[in-house]
Amino acid sequence: MHEAAAWELGLRITYLALCAEERERFARMVDALKTIGARGANVTMPYKEAAHGLADRHTREALEIGCVNTLRFEGPVVGHNTDGPGFARILASLPPERTSRIQVIGAGGAARAVVWAAARSGAEVTVCAARHTEGSQRASAFARMD
Repeated sequence: MHEAAAWELGLRITYLALCAEERERFARMVDALKTIGARGANVTMPYKEAAHGLADRHTREALEIGCVNTLRFEGPVVGHNTDGPGFARILASLPPERTSRIQVIGAGGAARAVVWAAARSGAEVTVCAARHTEGSQRASAFARMD
């Protein structure tokens, strides 16, 4: 799906889906991708926080959110979070009366980014249905930021 979309945009990429069963293996896979000359990697849960720790530098959004969904390998490894800014663009396109109160179900990496974007927009944010209390607390912390 991602490769086909890129080709439609004129980007000639090879998109490989790789699975790491554990955090240590994930770090080895990232090293292997850099070694073979990959330009970057898309990261999904449960490795968004681990990817944050593997980056040499971070975008402002990635630093604030605390997890990344994209690693760029050109020079120092740069961690990006595109989930938060993407959701912020969606919020900005909607009338304020539809975005003043937002309920987020879950507390994983994408949920943290959504809460970050919603809180920055001034919305009242409620986080619920997290499987892990710690994740819910981390996501909820954004709802209290200035």
